[in-house]
Amino acid sequence: MKPRSYVVFFALALGCAMSDPATGSSPGSSTSGGEHPSMPSLRPPGSQEIQQRLATERTPQAYADASRYFAGTDIAGFGLVFGMTAIAMDPAASFVDDIARSNADVLRRRITSGVGPDGNRTGSIRLAPGAIPVREGAYGTEMAVSHAVELHLGPPFSMPDEDAWSLDRVRRGMHALLTNLAHGGPLRFLDLDAWLLALANAGHLDGFVALAFGAGFPEEAVAYAPAREAARQWIATNPFRPGRPPRPDDWMPIPNAGR
Repeated sequence: MKPRSYVVFFALALGCAMSDPATGSSPGSSTSGGEHPSMPSLRPPGSQEIQQRLATERTPQAYADASRYFAGTDIAGFGLVFGMTAIAMDPAASFVDDIARSNADVLRRRITSGVGPDGNRTGSIRLAPGAIPVREGAYGTEMAVSHAVELHLGPPFSMPDEDAWSLDRVRRGMHALLTNLAHGGPLRFLDLDAWLLALANAGHLDGFVALAFGAGFPEEAVAYAPAREAARQWIATNPFRPGRPPRPDDWMPIPNAGR
């Protein structure tokens, strides 16, 4: 699969006509009517049943099961979103460590970096499939939520100067994500975003990172035990209660696309 260029993602989000000469990546063709040709790839077998269960139940277990499902598909970004959602809803559930291992595995498999044959650093973000689906909607240019999630999570976690994943790298990625949200970054569209900002403002972001990813880095996670427990206690009195679950084939306006 062709590596995603997060330079292109930010350009698209800001409504700029740019491409990355290193990869040649570009948004998918825009459509103004009918079904976008990329939509079938955003509805892998079994996904409709998963989404229907989320829409009717909205329980931590339903989100945990959805996280495991999407983590094994090309829409792995939703595995991360639903995994963090499940833990934010119930940080004491029996699934927490299993979801944390799955979250860490998604990062390792889907956000990679290294040195190419020419000696230059290379990177790849693959949290959604193919080119970015774009269409003209009633209120302007829109992009598929599957790829908005990739844009949302991929760049903060992508650190091209580092080859290996660690819990500290995840922690720094989450801090970068929350800094972007706090300063009005181009994408702030998930229900989870506002809850994460409240968590960070309360001083429990590192503890949440330990809950949501720590089991995937067991040796490092030991040092986070006090922060993890403090975050668990805070969440117990400030649990996340999601609204309508996002879907990979939803559409959303591209911020500042008309600028």
